[in-house]
Amino acid sequence: MADNLLQGLQAAANATSQAGGGDESVKFFCFQVLEHHIKTRHVSSNLVDQQALREILLTWLRNQCCTESDNKNFLKNKAAQVFSLIFVCDYPEKCLQYGALAVDMYLRILKAIDEEVVDRDVIRSQQEAERNTKIKDHIRDTCVTELVDSWFQILKTYENSVSSITCLCLDIIGAYIEWIDIGLIANDRFIREAPNILFCGVPLFKSIIEEHLLLNRVADACINLFAMTALISRAARSINQVPAMR
Repeated sequence: MADNLLQGLQAAANATSQAGGGDESVKFFCFQVLEHHIKTRHVSSNLVDQQALREILLTWLRNQCCTESDNKNFLKNKAAQVFSLIFVCDYPEKCLQYGALAVDMYLRILKAIDEEVVDRDVIRSQQEAERNTKIKDHIRDTCVTELVDSWFQILKTYENSVSSITCLCLDIIGAYIEWIDIGLIANDRFIREAPNILFCGVPLFKSIIEEHLLLNRVADACINLFAMTALISRAARSINQVPAMR
C-alpha cells in the first residue's frame, strides 16, 4: 500500500468519526471506501499495511466509545459490516476488547459476521462456502463458549438499563443458535435469566405474566421455546439446502 493510499484510508476513517457534524452521506461514502479496500486489496497487502488498517479501524472504534456518538443506525451498521469484512479476511490467523457504545458495536459486528458467513439467502461461490465453513468450524472449536458467556453478561448487565442492547443481543442469540450447540443456550443459566429478560423487553408481556402465570411455568415455556426455535430453524435449513451445507 502506497503512503498516499494509507493516508487516504486514514482520512476516510477520520471523516466517519466526526461527532455532531459532517454530512452523513459523506460518512457513508467513506465507509464504502474502506469496504472496497478490504474486499479488493487487504488480503494482498503486506503485513505492515494490513496491521496499519486494523489500527485505523480500532482507533475509530475507540473514538466512538470515548465520545457521545450520534451516528444513525445505518452508519453503525455500515461500520459493523466493515469490521465483519476485516474479521472474515483475518480470522482465525489474525484478529482485532472495549461502555454501552462498544457493546452495541460489538453486537452489530457479530450480526454482520453471521450475515456475511451464514446467511443462506445469499448465493456464494464454492470458495466462499469453504471459507465460511472453516470460519464456523473454528469458532465452534475455539471461542463459542466465550461468545455465549459474553451474551449472558451483556443480558445481565443491560436488562434493566438499555433495552435496545438487550433486544439486539437476543437477535444475535437467535441467529447463532442455528449453527452452534443449542445446549450452550438452552440451559439453567439462561433459563433462570429468561423472565428478567422478557420483563425488560416487553412491559406488556410482563404484566400478563405476572397476572396469569407462575415464574416456573415461564421458565419451562422459555426452555421449550429455545429448543423449538433451534430445531425448527435447523429443519428449515436442511430442507432449503440441497445438498445440505454446514
